[in-house]
Amino acid sequence: MTTTLYSLCQQIFPELTQVPYPAHAHDFHQFIHWVNTLHSNIQYVELKEYYDNDTDKCYQLQQAQVDIEQLNNRIEAEVEQLFTEYAESAPEQQNEIDFAEHIYAILFDNIYAVAEQHGLALLLISNENPYWMLVPDQTEQINHLIEAFNATFSDVELYHYV
Repeated sequence: MTTTLYSLCQQIFPELTQVPYPAHAHDFHQFIHWVNTLHSNIQYVELKEYYDNDTDKCYQLQQAQVDIEQLNNRIEAEVEQLFTEYAESAPEQQNEIDFAEHIYAILFDNIYAVAEQHGLALLLISNENPYWMLVPDQTEQINHLIEAFNATFSDVELYHYV
């Protein structure tokens, strides 16, 4: 499945046909480096610095001429609203709030909405902190990519965000 994963990525990101496969094809970090060799195709999000979500580096958003500043402002406003609601909630409710889950939902819901407007699909890679990428919204190709990715890497999982 490893070569399948890399050839699928070359179909999705044609510029990768110019880039040799990494020496250790089953190494997740080498895969990320390979996919991002020429353009930022896979982005990383650090929960504690959710505002540094690499939307400004995302090649697909750039190609779609998305107003990335507006996207980030919308995300920031919704996260600020979350913190305001938290501060105003009762102490017993505060203990029940999972900030990571809410912040990721805000971030990825906004990216998903923009992606959908441009015929793109949002895929997430589960990890301690997630990675995300935008690909053409072609269900069959996405399903093949997910299957090949998950067969290649055992410590992370790729899934379609809907």
